[in-house]
Amino acid sequence: MTLLKKFSFWLTLVSILICLFDILGNDKKHILFAATNPILSEIVYIEPFRHWIIEVHQDANSTILSVGYLLHVITYFLFGLMIDLAFDHLRNS
Repeated sequence: MTLLKKFSFWLTLVSILICLFDILGNDKKHILFAATNPILSEIVYIEPFRHWIIEVHQDANSTILSVGYLLHVITYFLFGLMIDLAFDHLRNS
């Protein structure tokens, strides 16, 4: 199977685009970043992990740390890998 036919490639690309959209400042409240990743949207509310992903400032603004972007890309890659493995399993059985 070529790279362009794999979900892991396309979901990783989508994740990188979402991260770039957020880094460039087009999403001030980070809604697209958090809403499109169910794992990160849950982890953000757990106290020790919150400070690894988000840095909250005094003026109620927040910035996503580089670990948050890395986790976003990794989780999308893993979602795509699970979908690819499921399709391969269905195709072979």
